[in-house]
Amino acid sequence: MTIRKTLLIISLMAGLSACATKADPEPVIQKVAESAPVQVFAPAPTPEPVVQQAPIIDVPPVVVDPNAPAPGSVADFAYQSGGEPRVFFNYDSYDLTTEARQSLSRQADWLNNYRNTSAVIE
Repeated sequence: MTIRKTLLIISLMAGLSACATKADPEPVIQKVAESAPVQVFAPAPTPEPVVQQAPIIDVPPVVVDPNAPAPGSVADFAYQSGGEPRVFFNYDSYDLTTEARQSLSRQADWLNNYRNTSAVIE
C-alpha cells in the first residue's frame, strides 16, 4: 500500500504542478523609428500640346493633253508605247533594236497599269 500512496502522491504533485499559473509575460514595446517629414509635392504642370502643321509640298500642276486618247483604250496603248502598238523583228533575225526594246518596256508599263486588259502576241 505504500507504493500506492507514493504513486498517488506523485501523480497529484505532477497534476498540480501542471495547473500552476505562470507569470504574465512582459509586454513587448516596439520603438517606432522617427521618419522624415512627409513632403507634399504639387502636381507637375501639364505641358502645352504640340501642334504640328503638315508640310507644304509644292506640286506642279498636271498638264493634260486635251487631244490624248481615253485612258485604257487601244488608242491609249498605242499613244503610250510611242505611236505604234506593234513591235517588229528584223528580217531573218531574232534581235530587237534599241527602239523596239524601249517600246516593249513602255507597253509592259501600260499593261501593268491596266491589268484587266489582255494582249495578243502573234
